[in-house]
Amino acid sequence: MNKLYSSLLISFTSLFTTMSVSADESTQQTSANIELSTQNIQETGGYLSADIFINNKSNDFENIKYWLSVKGPKGLSFPAKSVVQGDNSNIETVETGSILSFSRGIWIRDYMEDGLYTVSIEGVNTDTGVIFKESSQFVKGVDLLNPAVIDGLSLQVSLSIASSIPSDGGYLPLYIDVQNAREIPASVEFWITAEGPDGLNIPINSRQALTIGGEDSYTKARGFRFDASYPKGEYVLTTQMYDVASGQHIEYSLSVFKD
Repeated sequence: MNKLYSSLLISFTSLFTTMSVSADESTQQTSANIELSTQNIQETGGYLSADIFINNKSNDFENIKYWLSVKGPKGLSFPAKSVVQGDNSNIETVETGSILSFSRGIWIRDYMEDGLYTVSIEGVNTDTGVIFKESSQFVKGVDLLNPAVIDGLSLQVSLSIASSIPSDGGYLPLYIDVQNAREIPASVEFWITAEGPDGLNIPINSRQALTIGGEDSYTKARGFRFDASYPKGEYVLTTQMYDVASGQHIEYSLSVFKD
């Protein structure tokens, strides 16, 4: 199965973006940042390091607990640094105006699914209960620069807006482009779903059958509204397409965030 995954940006001059999520940004005093040593891991697997920076912007000491996690395709999720449990001696104290920094190595094994991965640092102020979170992305075994292709059929999906949806919801315009480089017509079926936090699965485009003439193309604009009631977090929008004659299957996935 040939797959292509892409993270979206306000402009398409870069491949990756980092997204902050806060329970209440007006009172948020702790911020975090992640710097990954690479954004590309080979299909056979490999190693990357994450440099983490937690900044105390308040006028007082902050007692925090934090953890690091990795989320990948098909529901894959594992801790890269587990939260420290126990008494208060295990709570990190960050001085006013200072930055707590550390590095964490992450092994991505060959058996792990190819696609888009998200590394997230999450934490909580143990005195106030205020949560902070930051994410960065990398890919394993896929190509972000070209469409997904099977035997002369290519699939590409894009957005013309930022990869962030505000907390009160918003409109998401999707553009689907299918190219048939064969000399004969091709019959295909495709559909689009969005997988969100807490197992939320949203159908965006129901299964659609079409025939594309030889050396011809098909394009479609599909709008979708993110309701304000949808939970905040990452949504992976996956377009799946089957070549009816051969049964071959390709996917194209995009990652967006709701604040």
